[in-house]
Amino acid sequence: MEQKISLDMPIEELDFSTRSYNCLTRSGILTLGALVDTSRRELGCIRNMGAKSMEEIEEKVRLCGYALKDAPRFDHLKKMQFLKKAHDHFFELTRSFNSTHFSPYSQDWVYPSVLSSSTGWEYVRKVVLMAYGVSDICSLPDDKEEEVNAFAIELTDMLFGRLSKQTTGYVR
Repeated sequence: MEQKISLDMPIEELDFSTRSYNCLTRSGILTLGALVDTSRRELGCIRNMGAKSMEEIEEKVRLCGYALKDAPRFDHLKKMQFLKKAHDHFFELTRSFNSTHFSPYSQDWVYPSVLSSSTGWEYVRKVVLMAYGVSDICSLPDDKEEEVNAFAIELTDMLFGRLSKQTTGYVR
């Protein structure tokens, strides 16, 4: 159970492993407040700070009711997986489209700005958020995951169907 603990608490009271404790004290982090004011990136730069120590530190901070300065929220991590099915579908179609549609003029993809990297996915994601009247993925209703994924997949299919029709002359 998470509980808020005073930020003035010395880190020795958090019962860290020897390695984690030594890394923190060597870098001048002596209180929970100083630790909460530290980013994951800053911790990663500390000599001898490994992945296990980082995990331990983040877990102990979370159990105190806090998070590191740049740590993602748990609900956000959970929701990052929310649209995974639709996300994977989008990038599968992107790879397929980009490997078969080629501009004879520029010898490049037909719509690189629309379909390269995550730009096109960002369009689909924004339409999904607008359709459900929310501002971020964390606000999507948990019980609608299948429905939201189906909607995003349908949008993706419509996008690529339209792009395919517009670029029939550019098929390799």
